[in-house]
Amino acid sequence: MMETPSSMARPVTIGICTSALRSNIEAFITKVSILTYVTVRFIKLPYNDLDSFRLSSAGLDGVIICHSINNRRFAMTDVMDSLYDKFLPRVRRNFGKDSVCVIAHDFQWPMGPAGSSHENHIRIKDTHMDSFRSKQFTTFECSKLAMICGRLDRQVDMDEEDWKQLEDFLLQCRVKPEWAWNIIYSILDTIERLIMTYIKPYIPQAVRSVFAPVEDDSLLRLLRDHKKLKES
Repeated sequence: MMETPSSMARPVTIGICTSALRSNIEAFITKVSILTYVTVRFIKLPYNDLDSFRLSSAGLDGVIICHSINNRRFAMTDVMDSLYDKFLPRVRRNFGKDSVCVIAHDFQWPMGPAGSSHENHIRIKDTHMDSFRSKQFTTFECSKLAMICGRLDRQVDMDEEDWKQLEDFLLQCRVKPEWAWNIIYSILDTIERLIMTYIKPYIPQAVRSVFAPVEDDSLLRLLRDHKKLKES
């Protein structure tokens, strides 16, 4: 069940990052900071040699990476002169995919000719998103949420449904990331397979009883029950 702001024991601490000036995303930082369950930490990314920058997850529940297409073109991953090919996978390893959001901003907003309908705006935005997803797929492989929007400096040009997705992302950052459970399951399965294959056949029956308490360990039972519940 998704946690609600009133039920959360502590604020979510989110790093908001950009290689542009802070003023380029000031309105966005302010709007996120107003949320009562969020504490924002601004992180300045280097303009050059981003691959060498180590973004620490210490003290952060999640991270939002803001990329201005005016500042550095719409080239995040997998395309010519892309900037985040090595950086984003490393961020995913540090934070877990579920705790990473990517926002490409400074698109014309609303999209389309001046005075065109909201439906036309949505159609054009969906076309951009389809292209983004197919051509810069690493961005989506490394993030829970990736989106495009307009200005974030003096106003937040973002569709209401996208803002709602962002709020959902912020709330779920407190939930233990799925990647961590997968690592635990993988380790347990590997250990169990090694024991059953290489060790147990050579242990006399009388000695095997010594290892019985391990099978009843409460932590192992908890993890196995959690896995069964998740798979049901």
